[in-house]
Amino acid sequence: MNLLWIPLLAILLVGIPHGALDAILIRKVSGSRSSIWFYSSYLLLCVAVVAIWFQAPVVSLAFFLLISLWHFGGADARGYGDDRWLSRLVHGSMIPIVLPALQPEAVAPLFRLVALQNETPFVQWAQILIWPWAALLLLKVIRKEVCKREVLELGGLSLFFWLADPIYSFALYFCGLHSMRHFQQSFQFLSRNRFGKKETIEFAILSGVPILMILLGGAMLDETQWLQGLTGSVFIGLAALTVPHMILIDGWVPLGKPDSGHST
Repeated sequence: MNLLWIPLLAILLVGIPHGALDAILIRKVSGSRSSIWFYSSYLLLCVAVVAIWFQAPVVSLAFFLLISLWHFGGADARGYGDDRWLSRLVHGSMIPIVLPALQPEAVAPLFRLVALQNETPFVQWAQILIWPWAALLLLKVIRKEVCKREVLELGGLSLFFWLADPIYSFALYFCGLHSMRHFQQSFQFLSRNRFGKKETIEFAILSGVPILMILLGGAMLDETQWLQGLTGSVFIGLAALTVPHMILIDGWVPLGKPDSGHST
């Protein structure tokens, strides 16, 4: 248990900062030099998510799992040049469905922790939904909409999920795949625009502030077991950041999309 600080640290230092480019991306898309409206709306959405989470943690966790499926699936599918619904569902199901189904006994207490000690049915649902997921993957293979590298990625992740602690599994996926793909697609998008000293400082600040808030939240959630509190804070913080981040990336900024003119 003590070594769980390693994947949590990776999530904080590598995973969280991938959303710090959001303000820079939307400014490049809109052509606006002012970010006040963006920061205000982004912050309000984050605060609203956290407030709702503490009032309805189980419903909030369900919502987070659903939007994670769509958001992660979109980023991964675009990484292979295919943003169709089948690819989104197959790739996006890795975290909310495949991981809990392969590690039910380890994921159940994590869901309970993030749901603020409330029981949830999501592990049981994942164990049922993994079969439709397998059918969709088979359909993708039959339709020849999958490449060898994609099969290796999905197979390798599934094997790692089955063998490793789920927090390590999430960190591997979130940091090594999702965040790296986002950085790659973002910098490809920004390469046609100026990314100078101002943007670098802004990126550093926007990376640091959420990390500090999550660390503080960890101490507040559980004063006696800091690592347990940090785990809950990391995932609640991710949910709060994912909502505005997803609205931006899946709605406004054409990262890695075929009509954007950028390769992925």
